[in-house]
Amino acid sequence: MADEPVVEPVVKPVDTVVGSAVEPEAVVEPSPEPHPLAEGGTRFNEVYARMKQAEERAARIEGMLAQQQRPQTQPQYTPEQVAAYLQQQVDRGEITPMQGSNALSQFNAQRIANLTAVQTIQLLKPAIYVKGADSRFNPTQGLQDESDAIAAVGGKLMFTDEVTYHSTDLVRMMRGEVDAYAEAAT
Repeated sequence: MADEPVVEPVVKPVDTVVGSAVEPEAVVEPSPEPHPLAEGGTRFNEVYARMKQAEERAARIEGMLAQQQRPQTQPQYTPEQVAAYLQQQVDRGEITPMQGSNALSQFNAQRIANLTAVQTIQLLKPAIYVKGADSRFNPTQGLQDESDAIAAVGGKLMFTDEVTYHSTDLVRMMRGEVDAYAEAAT
């Protein structure tokens, strides 16, 4: 008998009888669905899910924009390094000497075009730095920086007394966009 399983009797609950009537069990009604626009409502949940997706999409786009706006670090080559590389290409017959000279000229032009006025002064070390007459009467922080830079290299800042033509106007005139001389004469 030790190997026989023990079976317990199952007891079923019995409704309580009060007097002659049976008490009904409490009826739990399901809670009504919330209004579709109320929190937990179907439309609210749809709109909320779309908002979360839009926030995630906006965060991704902002990250991509920040990555594009981050300055791209390009290797900075000196003119000597570029000249040596171009000479190697000429020696191997990959480019002609004229193509090498042209590439080096373009490299130098691009390098100089990206310099500020102060950097150009420091690079060229001019004896005289000339500004238009309008600069004399309209000093700016840029002009002060340029004046300090020219003094640091031993040069002299001078102003013209002639009619002032801005370089931007001259470039536009050369492109045919503006006839700066005709406008100045009127």
